[in-house]
Amino acid sequence: MHLYLWPAYDTFDLLANAALFAGKGYGYSDLLRPPLLPFLTSIYFMFDGLSIAPMLIIDGLLYVIGCIGFYLFLKERFTPLISFLGSLLYATSPLILIYAAVGYNDIPSVSIGIWALYLTYLGVKRNSKFFYLAFSVAMLAVLTKYNMALLIFPIFACILMNWNRIKKPKDIMWGMGLSLLVIIPVLLFFYVRLGNPIYPFMSFFTTSGGSSTSVHFAYNPDQLYFVKNSPYYLGNSALLIIFFTLFALLFHLYKNLDKIRVLSWSKVRGM
Repeated sequence: MHLYLWPAYDTFDLLANAALFAGKGYGYSDLLRPPLLPFLTSIYFMFDGLSIAPMLIIDGLLYVIGCIGFYLFLKERFTPLISFLGSLLYATSPLILIYAAVGYNDIPSVSIGIWALYLTYLGVKRNSKFFYLAFSVAMLAVLTKYNMALLIFPIFACILMNWNRIKKPKDIMWGMGLSLLVIIPVLLFFYVRLGNPIYPFMSFFTTSGGSSTSVHFAYNPDQLYFVKNSPYYLGNSALLIIFFTLFALLFHLYKNLDKIRVLSWSKVRGM
């Protein structure tokens, strides 16, 4: 569908970078944009001609991988059915579907970020060797979209809150060290092309964090904006799942109301 509709200009900027990475540049590029999605597309360009489709297909595949990761993450705490419904809410959300397979950085970065958090959880709860992958995958998420650097906060919060459960803390350091192997080639490339290995990162955070006297056109002062527009962002299918989930919870509570009363009365009499 997105191939038929034709992607927006952001996609063409990333495609131009992919052509440059493949050695088939045509005089235009925007190296301030995150490099991972163009790099994956450039692998195809190295073996075939330039085309729009490969980037959109890679974007779509990462969307599917993200949905699978979200299901596996939920299954750590919930039943397979509830986990499936939760991943279905994510997968069918209009806000996700609109940007999936468009060739933007948004959905791929979220998908990779989901796996980074999931692997961190596995490193804490199961085997600390999962940290070898967790930090490297988190670095890939950052290289897909720079603001995914905020992942470092939930990752370290999860580690610190469960520090006593981690059998081999040194695996965390090994994981962080391996993540450097992911970013070093990128820094060397930026140094050769731009003369400053961290210039794209500095440019992004300066632009996104800089103050301005004029109000951005997309600024909305309504603090309840997303609450009021949640039906639009969630979509009919997601709202239907939420409705039946709440209905099932209320029905379950109603069936166990007598047991709750008995337990409460027993506690009162025990006091």
